[in-house]
Amino acid sequence: MTQAITCPVCGHNRSTIKTIVKKYTIWECNECGLYWTPGIDDQELAGFYEERYFQGSQEYGYANYVESEGVQRRNARRLIQSIADHTPREDGLSRTKLLDVGCAHGFLVDEACRAGFQAEGVDCSVEGVRYATETLGRKVFLGTVNDAAYPDNHFDVVTSIGSIEHLNDPVRFVKEAARITRRGALFVITTLDTKFLMGLFRFKPPEHIYYFSRHNLPILLGAHGFAVEQLEAYRASHALGEVLGLVTKLIFGSRVNLEPLIQRSPLKNLCLDLPNNEMLLIARKI
Repeated sequence: MTQAITCPVCGHNRSTIKTIVKKYTIWECNECGLYWTPGIDDQELAGFYEERYFQGSQEYGYANYVESEGVQRRNARRLIQSIADHTPREDGLSRTKLLDVGCAHGFLVDEACRAGFQAEGVDCSVEGVRYATETLGRKVFLGTVNDAAYPDNHFDVVTSIGSIEHLNDPVRFVKEAARITRRGALFVITTLDTKFLMGLFRFKPPEHIYYFSRHNLPILLGAHGFAVEQLEAYRASHALGEVLGLVTKLIFGSRVNLEPLIQRSPLKNLCLDLPNNEMLLIARKI
């Protein structure tokens, strides 16, 4: 009989093995509903997020991240407007320091700078950080947010857009976010909601390690001094090529590779606003 392990979010030990995907064991907390895969280290993750992850040459990842720049920027501008609505300042946004954790190629960082924020990012992808710093000219740290060792009470906004589920220790990340943000700062997260449409999602380790819901993510933030101000379904824009690529991978897995055909389609960059199974959470440090 497998012994239950303690849930990193709610602290209960009422956990059981949900399933095994490839070599990875998915645990489920029977108290708060968290799903997670323990035991994945930083070295394994660094190897996973190499250049091929952003170019459609592995089972998980993006068809072509750079080619979807327009869509990424459109989503970034929408999020930045939501952040600006929560951060009214008489002197404008020029003194508002924003950190995007898991910033990839830096499109949100760049859009935030254009909107007037003092924005920078952090990411473990060598390819992403190179693009953000060399092509966009933005300040991005290569590594984890803990490696970066930012000062206490430094940032006014921390964002984690589609990235907290990729972390092998999101509890440590939230603790660090609490340390580096000032009182009243915003914490903005988008991630999969396992309670959306009766659990319409799939387990994808080692890409996704933690699977939160609208119930247990506020528990994690509340434990570290953040109060939720907004929690709703997240509606994002997607390129048609990205949607088709994800659908074919969902149906056929790695057995059928339609990426070359999709990438030759003249409609691949057509932008679609679609509902998805993610949530948008905006919390404030109290």
